[in-house]
Amino acid sequence: MSSTKRNERKAVVYTTKAKCRDCYRCVRVCPVNAIKMENGQAQVVAANCIACGTCITECPQHAKTYTTDYGKVLQMLEGNYTLIVSLAPSFAGYYTEWEQKRLPSALRSLGFHYITETAAAAWDSAIASAQYIKDNKQQHHICTACPAVVNYINIYAPQYAPFLTPISSPMIAHAKLMKEEHPKAKFVFIGPCVAKKDESLQPENEGLVDAVLTFEELNQLMKLKGVMLDELEESKFDQEAKGFARLFPLEGGMLRTANFPTYLLDNRVVAVSGFDEVQQVLASLKKDAPTKLVIEPLFCHHGCINGPVANREENVYNKRLRVLDYAEKNQGKRGDEEAVDRPLLETAYHVMPFAPAKHTEAEIKSVLEATGKHSPEDELNCSACGYVSCREKAIAVLDGFAEIDMCMPFIRRTTEQKFDMLIKHDPNGIVSLNGRLEKISLI
Repeated sequence: MSSTKRNERKAVVYTTKAKCRDCYRCVRVCPVNAIKMENGQAQVVAANCIACGTCITECPQHAKTYTTDYGKVLQMLEGNYTLIVSLAPSFAGYYTEWEQKRLPSALRSLGFHYITETAAAAWDSAIASAQYIKDNKQQHHICTACPAVVNYINIYAPQYAPFLTPISSPMIAHAKLMKEEHPKAKFVFIGPCVAKKDESLQPENEGLVDAVLTFEELNQLMKLKGVMLDELEESKFDQEAKGFARLFPLEGGMLRTANFPTYLLDNRVVAVSGFDEVQQVLASLKKDAPTKLVIEPLFCHHGCINGPVANREENVYNKRLRVLDYAEKNQGKRGDEEAVDRPLLETAYHVMPFAPAKHTEAEIKSVLEATGKHSPEDELNCSACGYVSCREKAIAVLDGFAEIDMCMPFIRRTTEQKFDMLIKHDPNGIVSLNGRLEKISLI
């Protein structure tokens, strides 16, 4: 996919301007610097965004949010459609045990006709990935269940794109399988992930996923419709998961489902979570390495149970235990399953490389000097602006992503200088008072 196509990507994460307070926290935490400052407002650049949701979780003012399919699903529920709902396996970490047992009833009460777990197709996706890996032992492999990681590689680390296994993620695999059986049905996915919304919009997935809801949106929908979990009876899903697929939202869950070795000291398979770990494991890949790695990367630290809209206030290990407990008590069929033909689950991931603009040293120096940095000693690299270094911030200014006055030490120094000039040239005395009109200082 060309960079022109990348620039046409729809925004999934955006800023609520009324809440943005010019704190630069999103600039600081965005792993790919996809935040652009305009008149003190932090805007997400859709073409550069990998939809990981980091800025959503980190914004102290809750100014970052995501596009919602809430209204679209409401219209579907009120229309004459056959509705299939696919619930991500991380739901077991989001909802307590008694809520888990009543959730299928709640979805039926909302108006969905076929209540399924995404884990039903996650097994097929894992087995297809395993078969592809076995057929291509001569290279490294990066599993592709996490769309945020796929986005990162295709945009910012395209040198690793040839290692991506060309197999659909569980959500897309489930949509393909369900649309094969029910071609006129509407398919709705519910999970903890913002990047799934972006994945559903990719050209190769057109017409497969009709809507993506988060668990937050599901709870809002139940509240609107007056569906109360504690008033419902327990019920089962309409489709049974296979194998160990209910472990998918945990580190190593995909590898376990695909029957790869998952003990920690294996030198052939690696399960990592969190952006820093993903970056490091990618950097370790060498084409000529004698041992070819199979990597299962999850962008969110601890996996999907710690997604941007996965009830992050709760202890992540409690959520992990609930997923393990649910998988243990609801073991999927195993031993005699037949995998879906791999061609149906194959997909193509398109490289959309980001090419940063090149700037001369003179241009960078000019921006640095505009904020009083005339020598390396003047560059504090304090990160108050959100960038790691003064030089990086200067480049962002040249790129149109940062503003000159984002430098806090410079603004403070300039303000102090103006105050000093005011004192020096004002013939009148200046008295500072507190709220009780008591004298603080006399100048």
